[in-house]
Amino acid sequence: MASTREYCVYTLDDNDDRGSVIDMPTNTTAENGEPRKMNPYLTREELGVVEDVEPIWRRLRIGLLATFCGIWVALLVSVITIVVLSEKCPPRPDLKFWQSKVAYYVDPFAFKDSDGNWIGDLNGLRSELSYIRDSIGAGFVILTSIFQGHFTNNGRSLGQVTDFEVIDPVLGTMSDFRNLLKIFRKQGLEVVISLDINGVAENHTWAKNPDYLQRYDFSRNLKVRKLVDDSSSFHGRSRVLIVDSGDVGYGLGDTEDGSLTFLGSTEQPGGHLVFHRQFVINRGWKKNSTALQLSTIIGYSNTSGSQKTALALPSATDVDWRHDDLLATAAIFLLPGTPIVYYGSELGTRLAKIAQPPGKVYPMNKVPNVYESADESVLTCQLPMPWDKTGKRFSNDPNRTDQFPSYLKTYRVSETLEIESKRLEVFIRKAVGFPAFVIVFDNPLLAPDEQRAGIVIDLSGVCGNVIARVVQPQRAISEDMQFKTENIYISMDSDPSIHVFECLHK
Repeated sequence: MASTREYCVYTLDDNDDRGSVIDMPTNTTAENGEPRKMNPYLTREELGVVEDVEPIWRRLRIGLLATFCGIWVALLVSVITIVVLSEKCPPRPDLKFWQSKVAYYVDPFAFKDSDGNWIGDLNGLRSELSYIRDSIGAGFVILTSIFQGHFTNNGRSLGQVTDFEVIDPVLGTMSDFRNLLKIFRKQGLEVVISLDINGVAENHTWAKNPDYLQRYDFSRNLKVRKLVDDSSSFHGRSRVLIVDSGDVGYGLGDTEDGSLTFLGSTEQPGGHLVFHRQFVINRGWKKNSTALQLSTIIGYSNTSGSQKTALALPSATDVDWRHDDLLATAAIFLLPGTPIVYYGSELGTRLAKIAQPPGKVYPMNKVPNVYESADESVLTCQLPMPWDKTGKRFSNDPNRTDQFPSYLKTYRVSETLEIESKRLEVFIRKAVGFPAFVIVFDNPLLAPDEQRAGIVIDLSGVCGNVIARVVQPQRAISEDMQFKTENIYISMDSDPSIHVFECLHK
């Protein structure tokens, strides 16, 4: 027997506050006579009845959707209006590498030796790529003359090039040079080579043909620039013409830098980059240099705005080291132009004014140029990079003695890449027939302001392998610990310590 049950849906009429009842029969008994389980939710048919009777929720949904769409359209129109009417950002300039990066000006003969002859070479330069890129932050490297005859010649001076198409054999081979270019470019470093027209040997083809040695004419410079640009277009690689006019004299002048004529003009461009003499110490047109405010800033300010971005602003040169004037150094990196760091100047090294070159390390008694006066004879360029006190990082010669320390002492080079600590005292005790002992005292009272976690001491000038005999207090190093290295790390804190190492062999 079928049974029915009714429930009510109440609605309110517009003119009556009484509810009307709608009978909605529901079958609560299944066909087999068993009670049917009640569904607490409305069925499709029941929802249809409700929608026909009272469709307010539908109008509410449509209204909310319309409101949301209106707000969204209004926001979209507002954003488009702001973007269209607001001030446009200037386009990002397409800068070449010499316009957007710092240059590291390095003499490969004096930078690092890889074959033990105490003369730098290309493989040594390549091994210090991370130092140039990461420590210096340079984006491209400018190499001094690397061609045959610059060092390998029968004379006493450097720069007597006999062939501009062959690498000087002391530096390496053309294969070494190609390998250096490949690795540097892969690591994001560009390489610029120097063509020193002044450094031509007497037996060079150019010296025998007077047509090659005619006095400079500005129109010729434009042809050189065109040759460089055409080569860039043909090979698909950026090539830059950097001009160093090589002005003679000792000091700066008060007039505008004459080397700027090498820039040319917009219609007839000259060099891509020109060394700006107003930022060069001890090079210029007269002997006595003037004050920074007169020669450097004013000379630079007189240059037109379009030319400033094409100026190379050296922080040091191959004639003197930039270390005296903080303002001048900061200006070089902040003013428009290309900052150029001469190798070694990042250490702030001050060299003694000595005319005699080193004899046991590069340049092996050779002088960079033929000087005429006492002032010009001062040798402050093309000297070995002061990596450390012993020369271990400059050359891998296992038989090194005192040639590098002697060079540092003669030229009074006190700053190296090594970190010195005033709280450490290191000395050696040795006797004939007995192993040497290295004693390290760490006394914080000697330098109360010096705070560091530790320091590496280099024992390469004393011995190779060592063994710790006395360690108090014992931290990272314990007694009887053996080290198969020449570099020992000494941990440091606020307490004093003592380390005694026995040399196993020299």
